[in-house]
Amino acid sequence: MTAPWDAFGLSLAAWEALGLPVRLGLAAALHAGWAYGAGRFPYRCGAIPSNLVDPEARTTNCTTFATALLSAAYPSAAWTSAEYAELQLFEGVFPARPLAPLDAVERVRVGVRVSDPVAGSWHLAQGWRTLGVRNPDGTWKVRPSGHGFLVRAGSGDSLTVLQATNVGANGPTWTPRTWPALRTQYKAAFGLARLLEGVAP
Repeated sequence: MTAPWDAFGLSLAAWEALGLPVRLGLAAALHAGWAYGAGRFPYRCGAIPSNLVDPEARTTNCTTFATALLSAAYPSAAWTSAEYAELQLFEGVFPARPLAPLDAVERVRVGVRVSDPVAGSWHLAQGWRTLGVRNPDGTWKVRPSGHGFLVRAGSGDSLTVLQATNVGANGPTWTPRTWPALRTQYKAAFGLARLLEGVAP
């Protein structure tokens, strides 16, 4: 498999004609049974480096899973290695810019920052329980603790979280949550970007 649409016998044009929720759901389905671990990808597209494509590895993590879904959902966006580094919060991006994944989706025009979830929309979320504390030698005294994931807002405060996690599960999950409970979980930093149906002009 070279691209997510290949798995479903679709052309790129037919794939991009699908609604965003369908594209995300199909891309997530290609991670079924994957465990939480080293970040690998089941397909190549968008921001994904070809050397990390390994369908047999069957391991992902929170930022890798989010990167995989966004790359599949928006294969024609102008992804570069800079956006990949931001989505993955590489050294040099974090800790200076803890919400850099939101910058990435805004720059390639597939997301817009919002302060609260927009009902009926999918969002990219990045949250931090702690941003960490470094020792004078640069090593971590207190390691940072964060999470990147996708969120669909329903009616009222109801949410569906699409994430790769090792907390109470092992790998990609769809989890019902509420906005107040989610927001209070990440006290150090939190941000949302509403995902657009396609790449904005």
